[in-house]
Formats: sequence, C-alpha cells, structure tokens
Amino acid sequence: MVDLFIRNPIKVAVGVILLVLFGALTVIPPSIMPSPIRAPVQLTPNIDEPVVMVQTRWEGASPEEVEREILDKQEDMLKSISNLRKMIGTTKQGDSTIRLEFEVGTDKDIAKQDVSDALRRVQYQIPQDEFDNPIVTSGEEDGDKAIAWMILSSDRDDVAVSELFTFIDEDVIPFLERVEGVASVRLIGGRDREIQVVVDPYKLAQAGITFAELSNALQTQNTNIAAGNSAQGKRDVVIRTMGRFSSLQDVRETVVRMGDGGPIRVRDVADVVDGFKRQYTFVRSKGKFVMALPAYRETNANVIETMEGLRAAITRVNSEILSHRGLTLELTQVYDETTYIHSSIGLVQQNILLGGALAIVVLMLFLRSISGTFVVALSIPISVIGTLLVIPVLGRNINVVMLAGLAFAVGMVVDNAIVVLENIFRHREMGKSAFQAASDGAREVWGAVVANSLTTMIVFLPILFVQEEAGQLFRDIAIAISGAVALSLIVSVTVIPTVAARVLGRTRGGADESGGRFAHFVGALVHRINRSVALRLGVVVGMTALSILGSYAMAPTRSYLPAGNRNLVFGFLLAPPGYNTLEYERMASVIENGDPSRGIIGVRAFWEAKAGTQEFDALLDRWSDIVENQKVKGEFQPQIDQAQAMLDAPDSTAEQRDDARKTIRQKEREIGEWRVPPPPIENFFYVDFNGTCFMGCSSADEENVRPLVNVLTQTGGAITDVFPYFFQSSIFNMDKGNTVEVEVRSDSLETVVPAATQIQMAAMQEGLGYAPANPSNYNRDQVEDQIIPDRVRAGDVGMTVSDLGFIIRACGDGRTIGQYREGGRSIDLAIKVKGVQDQNAGDNTTRAIADIPIFTPTGHIVPMSSVCRIDRTTAPQEIQHIETQPAVKLTVSPPDGVSLENAITTLENKIIGKMRGEGYGPAKMKIPDSVTVNLAGNADKLSTTFDSLKWLLALSFLIVFLLMAGLFESFAYPFVIILTVPLAVVGGFVGLWIVNMWTYSNPTMAIQELDVLTILGFVILLGIVVNNGILIVHQSINFVREGMDYNDAIAESVRTRIRPIFMTVMTTFFGQLTLVIRPGSGAELYRGVGAVVLGGLVFSTVFTLVVVPAMLSLFMGVKGVVGRVVGSTESEAVTPSPVAIAAASGRSASPAPASASWILAASPVAALASRASFTCT
Repeated sequence: MVDLFIRNPIKVAVGVILLVLFGALTVIPPSIMPSPIRAPVQLTPNIDEPVVMVQTRWEGASPEEVEREILDKQEDMLKSISNLRKMIGTTKQGDSTIRLEFEVGTDKDIAKQDVSDALRRVQYQIPQDEFDNPIVTSGEEDGDKAIAWMILSSDRDDVAVSELFTFIDEDVIPFLERVEGVASVRLIGGRDREIQVVVDPYKLAQAGITFAELSNALQTQNTNIAAGNSAQGKRDVVIRTMGRFSSLQDVRETVVRMGDGGPIRVRDVADVVDGFKRQYTFVRSKGKFVMALPAYRETNANVIETMEGLRAAITRVNSEILSHRGLTLELTQVYDETTYIHSSIGLVQQNILLGGALAIVVLMLFLRSISGTFVVALSIPISVIGTLLVIPVLGRNINVVMLAGLAFAVGMVVDNAIVVLENIFRHREMGKSAFQAASDGAREVWGAVVANSLTTMIVFLPILFVQEEAGQLFRDIAIAISGAVALSLIVSVTVIPTVAARVLGRTRGGADESGGRFAHFVGALVHRINRSVALRLGVVVGMTALSILGSYAMAPTRSYLPAGNRNLVFGFLLAPPGYNTLEYERMASVIENGDPSRGIIGVRAFWEAKAGTQEFDALLDRWSDIVENQKVKGEFQPQIDQAQAMLDAPDSTAEQRDDARKTIRQKEREIGEWRVPPPPIENFFYVDFNGTCFMGCSSADEENVRPLVNVLTQTGGAITDVFPYFFQSSIFNMDKGNTVEVEVRSDSLETVVPAATQIQMAAMQEGLGYAPANPSNYNRDQVEDQIIPDRVRAGDVGMTVSDLGFIIRACGDGRTIGQYREGGRSIDLAIKVKGVQDQNAGDNTTRAIADIPIFTPTGHIVPMSSVCRIDRTTAPQEIQHIETQPAVKLTVSPPDGVSLENAITTLENKIIGKMRGEGYGPAKMKIPDSVTVNLAGNADKLSTTFDSLKWLLALSFLIVFLLMAGLFESFAYPFVIILTVPLAVVGGFVGLWIVNMWTYSNPTMAIQELDVLTILGFVILLGIVVNNGILIVHQSINFVREGMDYNDAIAESVRTRIRPIFMTVMTTFFGQLTLVIRPGSGAELYRGVGAVVLGGLVFSTVFTLVVVPAMLSLFMGVKGVVGRVVGSTESEAVTPSPVAIAAASGRSASPAPASASWILAASPVAALASRASFTCT
C-alpha cells in the first residue's frame, strides 16, 4: 500500500489538496464564496440541557391567586413525571411559570410530551374562560442569550421614541426577523398605542348610564356581521353588515341609549382619544430614552453569518423604512456577540500559527535539515485544516473550545511524521535508493504510528459517556485532538514517504556535542543509581510519594467553569418593592450623572471622555482619589488591620488565623482591582422592566473590562435604600459564572423568610458578599389596596362583583373592550375613567376611586364607597416554589480570590452547619428542622461533574494500562510505565499553581482555578506522558535480549532515547506554550488545560528518565532471581533488529557514518513496530 502512494505522487497531492480545500470550505466566510459544508461558528459549544418550561397567563390576577388556582394544581400533576430531577414554580402578577429539569440524557421531546399530557389532565380543574392555555416549550425554544442588542433613538428632543411602539412592532421587527438564523427580535421600552374612551363619571351618572351599558354599546356597534349570499343572476353576491369603527368620530357618535331629550352618544359622556397605554418599562441608552431590540438566534445557526445578515437588515431599515417615512430615527447596534467571538477565535488562530511556527523551529534545531523539517512540518497544516472537515460531518460547530483543541494538537501531530521520517533516514544511510528507503522505512514503522496514535486518542473514549454540561464541552476538544492525530497517522504513511522519496538526501544533521555529553551524563547517572538496590528503592518510593503528596498539597481549590473576559458588565439595582417608573427615572439620573456633593462620579463622565485626552486623565485622577479615600482607607484597610490583629493575637485559634490570612489576601486583591484605572465606556444602557431595574455597559478597551464593575458599584451606592449588584458577565450565560444557589424551602413561607434572611446576613459576614434573592423582595411585600365589595349593599342596588371589578379596572389601567381597526392594524379599544390617574396621584388615587359616582341598575346614583370598602395591606410581588414548597433562592457570588469550592465549604460548614447545630454568631441564629436548605446551581453541577470525572479519569487510566499490556504482552511492564502518571499529575498541578499565582497577581485577569475544563488537561496527559516510559522500557528489553546486562541495557536505553524524548516533548511544549502565556478574549477557557499539559510534560519527562529506569531495574532484577529459582527462560528466541544491534554494539547499523541514537525512537512506541518479537512473563 505504501508503494502505491509513493509511485503515485499526483494522486497523493490531489488527495491532500482536496482535504485541505474542503477543510477550508468549512470556515471560509460567505462574503468570499458560498459553501455547502460551512460549519456553524459561535463562541462556545451547544449545551443540551433537558429543560421544559410551562407558562400560563391569567390577566390581572395577583401572585397569590395565580399560585392557588394555577401553580398548585399544575405542580400536583407534574411532580410524578418520569426522570424529573427538579421542579421550580414561580408566580407573578398575571403569570405562572414552571421550570422542569430532567435527568441528564432524557429525551427533551419525550419529556415535553409527558408534560403536555399531564397538563391536559389538570385543565378540567381550571375555568377556561379566565386562563390562557399553558404554553409548553423546551428550554432552548425559550431563547438563548441575545446575540445582538439594537436601540432605536432620535437626536431630536421633540420625538417621543417610546410612542412608536406599534409601528416598530409591526413594520421593523418582522423585517429583522426575516434574516436567516434570527429566531426572534423582541421590543423593550415602548408604549403600545390605545384608543381610549375616557369617561367622565359624573356625566355618565347624570345621564343614567351604567358602565356595563357603555361597554355593551361600544362592543355591539363595533362589529361586522355576515348576512350570507344572495343569488343575483349568474352570481352569488356576499352580503355583509359593515359596522366596525373606521374613525374616532364613529366611536364618538355611537349611541349608548335613548334619553328623554334624544339619543345619548359616547361624546356626551366621554372623550375619545388616540393615546397610549400606561408605561411600565423604559430603556435609556447614554442618557436618552430609546427602545431596545434584542435579537435571538436559532439553534445551530451560524452566528457570524446571522450577524452579517442582521447588519445588512439594520442598514436597510434605516434607509428604506425610517428615512422614507420622514422619521428622524436611527436603528443602531450597540452590542454584537461576534465582536467577542472574532477576538476569541482570532486569538486561538494566532496561537495555532505561533505554536506551529515554534514547533517547526524546534524541529529545525533537532533535525538540522531544511528538507527534513519541511517534510515533517507538512503534517501540521494538513492535519489541522483537514480536521475542520470532521466538524460539520459530526454535527458540531466551530467555537473557541474546538479551536483550542486544534491548538493543543499542533505539537502532537508531528510525532508520527518524525517516526516515519527518521526510519526513512536510517534506510537511506544503509545505501538504499530514495524510493526504496521511503517504502521500507514507512512499512517498517506503520504499526508504531498506529500504536502512538492509539495511546493519544484512546484516553478520550470515556468522555463520550459524560453527559453533564462539562462533558459536552469536553467533546469538542476530544474531537479536535483525536481528529488531528488520526489525520496525522494517515499523513505519516501516505504523504511523508511520498514527499521524502523526492526531497531527502542521504545525510542528516547529527546531535551536537553538548547534547551528546548530556545524554552520556544521564546514562551514567542512571547506571550509578541502578547499582544500588537501596538507591533504586529510594528513588522509586521517594519520587512517587513526593509526587502524590505534592499533588495533594499543590492542588488548587475547585471551580466549575471559567467566566471568561466578556466585554459586558451587567447588574441590578435591588430596590424596595413597588417603586414606580418615575422613581426609577430619578435613579437613572443619579446613575448617569452621579452625586458631586458626595464625590460620586456618574457613568456619563466615562462615556463622554475619550481615552488619551486631558479630560479623561483628570477623570482618572478624581477616580483615584475616590478609591484611595473611600475604598482603600475607608473600607479595605480597616478590614486588613482587623485581620492582621487577629493573626497576631496570641490566643487566636488556627482556624481564625487561617481566616485572617484569607481575608488579608482577598482584600489586597480587591485593592489591586479598585486601583486599576477604568477604561472609557463604549455603550451604556439602563432598563426598568416591570419594577425590575437592570443595566450594563461595555468597555472601549475589550482587554480591560473588570474596573467598570467598580464604577457602576460606586455610582449605584449613591442611591438611598437601594443595593447595587454588578458583575462581569460570563461567556456561558448572563450571570457572574461561578455562583452558588442556596435553596431554602419549607411548607410555610413564614418559616422560610427568617431562615433565608439569616443565611443572607451570615454570607456577608463570612466575606461571600451580598447574596441576591429570588424573589428579590421576599422579606418585603408590596403595598396593596384591596377594594372589597359589600355584597349585600351591592345586591340591593343591582350590582355584581363583576360590575364593580369592571369599574375599578377602568379607574386603573383601563378596561379593554374590543379592537379598533386602522388599515391592517388592530389597536386596543379601552374604557378609562377621567381624572383618577391624572389628577389624584399618590396616596389619594385609591380614595378618588372610592368617591366616583356610579349609576346603578336600580336607577340610583351612589358613590363607589357605598358598595365596597378599601383595605390597605401588603402582598408579595412574586412567589416561588421549589419541589412544590414555598421557597427562597439565594445566589451567592464569591468575590475574586474566593473559589467556588471555598464558598461551598463556608456555606456548608461555617453557616448552615452551625445554624443546624449550636447556632451561628453571637446571636446563635438557628434554622428550624422544618426548613430544608440545599446548595444547587453550579454547586450541584460541580459535585456531579467531578464525581463523573473521577470515574472518567479512572477509566482512561485503565484503558491506557490495558493498551500497554496488549502491546507488551505483559501486565508487569505497564505497571512500571504507569509510574509516570503521578509525576505528570504533580507537574500539572505545579503548572496550574504557577498560572494561578500569575493571574492572582494581575487584577485585570480572571484567577485561574481548577475548573472542570482544566481537568481535561490531566486526561490529555494520560495519553502522552506514558509514551516516554514505553520507549525506555521497550528498548531496554531489546538490549537485554541482545545479551546486555539489564542495568547496562537500561542505562544505554536512556542514553540513546534522550534526544527523541526531548524532541517530541519540545515540539508539544512550544506548540502549546502560546495558549498559556498569551492573554486575551476566551483565553480563560483553555489556559488552565495548557498549564496542566505543559507542567505535566516537563515534570514527567525529567523524572521519567530516573524513576522508570530505577523501577525497571528493580523489576528485572526480581524477575531474574525468580527465573533462576524456577528455571524459567524466555518463551521464544527473538530476531534482533538492526537498531538494537547497533545500539548494543555502540556502532551504526550500516557502514555509512551516522548517529543511530534516536532511530525509531521519536515516537515512544516506535520500536514496537520493529521486526523483533518478544514475550514477557
């Protein structure tokens, strides 16, 4: 087969060109050329979570009513569904939402069908005339995070952008949603248009008209009625009564009833105006009221292509829709997810190129041959680009994690090529022709490259069985590395011999003198150690024990997923319940403009000043003064002094001193973060959404984002009775990332609230920061005026509760009674009561409702207060259930410097544990036994994922061991080789520790912790660090069978394998180095993996040269003793290979002068393909 390739170079070249071409077509931009096999591009891999959402609407109902009539009944039916892991229910004003989380691996379509079936069984218990039918969706259908945010704004102050809601909703949004890949575009911040019949209650009562009569008149006269068909000649003519209102004048002229003086029309008792509904939501962007339009993508859509189409659509909206209608508006894109994607992917691509270049430089230094380096280097672009073709075939997408896997593979794909090339060199030195040498050399080691590839790829097999979120992230790296290594295997036995046959000469560069001296030194050191049993035992036991202890001591605390460096600071203003839009507008003014009297700098200063100007430098000087005086001296330094006093106190306990050290370290980190100069703000938005206030901003410097968290925090702190909570958004979702959810639930909300409050306070005292709650105001209910009908008095005047409810609704936001058609649009037609909302604001609003006169069906005019009473009380804004029980969920976000694992330990042991036992703090706060407290969210995922990963690592370990046993036909020699694993593990932890210290000392970088992605580095290590041990063990066996003493054979094996070992390790090391040392967008995802791999490679390589020979010497010595006692011999003779003969005799395998010191040895299992066979007992 190899001969076939060598003799047909054109076919090989065509195959390579096609592979590279189709690989390139998967990533080529659509602006260059269309491609039918283009892979979707996005930031992170798709995470398939089995989640089903149920939403039910009940217009106008309170959270308690929704809970009683909808949520409780639905939960009772849904709680027994198969594979249900958790159920969370939430009720708000007029809305019920249930989130059902299923076990990992559950089919979402089946789960969705089960939920729908269960809801159908409960529907008969719910009056259908009051509730909307439940809407059941999969989690992904509910929308991913927005890939783009657009704002509609105007430069003119006289243009009320919010009043164009209907126009934007019906004309602009459908145009944007046509873009391929856009699932939906939402509209936030506008006021919906409404035709309002504003009733004067005094005129209505004096005219003797009830509200019901007015509503009935408007409804019955605003309709079209079909009258059937009329046969007229040859045709049937459709007859219709066209009574729908076509103008506001039609509404005004509607006759309500006939009075003594003639017809009483709507205009006699009400004004008809074209107005807007009350606004409960507004959006501000850089100090102006705007409307926001977030765009959400379809699942598996190519984000890059979708965003290009969206930008083109925005241009057309401005030029074809807004400008042509004479509107002084502009649709602007203020957030673009592809900006971060381009930066992240661009950084990985640069790392691939730099890593490849460094690997090639290493090859050149070792090979000392331009043509040889060129031949080996061919495997890098062919393998890497060819792997891109595998991505769409397997249904994956191109993302940062996938490309990081390719970057890790750069240094690995040359191993097989080195094996083949070196053997071809050897055959050329024997005097063979170029074609014959290429053929013999490639055929002789094809088994070696297969074995080499298997040891690298086989460790990823268990990843396929990890269904958790982290396992789905692992798969992309596993696919990338396995695909690249598999392609390098094909390239090494097809392309390499074909090219080598045409470009290689008879000679190659040899080892330099210093390299030879180093090899002899290591060989002599090994020989000296192996002379003494005590030294051998000391080296093996000592190094192994130190490795295990070192791994335990240096292992950093665990985290879940890296947060990344996303250019978005997001957060909330946690305000008392019931704040209205006017109050939130006042708060927006403080956030934007600051409070000069208190030294608070508003965010406006940061978006108006430009970097590098004197104005911005002056702003940074003011900021520095605030930081030093208010934060460092006023807050952090006193805490450090207090902790230092505890550390110096002679009577402090070990636990207290440890806590003091952590506090000092954490506060020093926070001081460093606050002292980092903030960058200018590129975009800023402020949103009040139905009583929830959130805001965010992006940095003009995408590498310096974190300081803006401090800017917003200090500005939000200027508002009284409001708690600011800001963070840098994670690349995986909109929250901070590594958070712990504390679920507090019981059968009674009265017991849940104090328990949650105690945990919330304790978390702050333990340095975990403020823990926002869901519901946010669980311990503070909203003020509510309840109008309670007097059924007896109302009945006496002929009125029902429904009649009173209609009037009260008309006094509030208005009662919708139908639709007004204008062209092709439908506009709500509503009845409102004049004066109640406009003239009697504040505390007098409800009293004004009580005073309005009403005409009753019995012909009397009475005030509203005569048939009802008004009670002022409080009621929850939101109610949450967890597993059908009333609950409060606290979200603990550990500050930088406190890992997720430490936060979990603090919550479990120092807070919840003490509250369950002796009590927490001086007040001895306790949690009743009836209250259940669980740690969920990322805490639950961390525990579950690490449990799965432990089995994954064990299974990978077993697979590698069994593979080596099969290669050696022995279970003993793999045990010797497996000693390299603890050496690699401690090296991985050392590498991770170095990076951890580096990132901790840099306040602008996220601290590198032992997250679940970093664990993959240890899986990769399993597949590559055993290779060096395999090489030494196998070659030692060959030398022994050639008649050498086993200690001499081991020393000679080490000496002759140093160069190939260092060659393969150095190419891998420098191929991956840039992934660790280059900061940038998305680097946090793979920096930890790279640190583990590089540290493990260095340690295992250095110590393998000592530990493995010592252990092998012990084993061979014991085996020899046992063999002499029982009289065993080798089961069969072996035919020595030219390599072993040459190494054993100290001469070359051919008359040609050359160094044979690393023949067949550039791969750890290369010698397994030699013609010698052996059997080890």
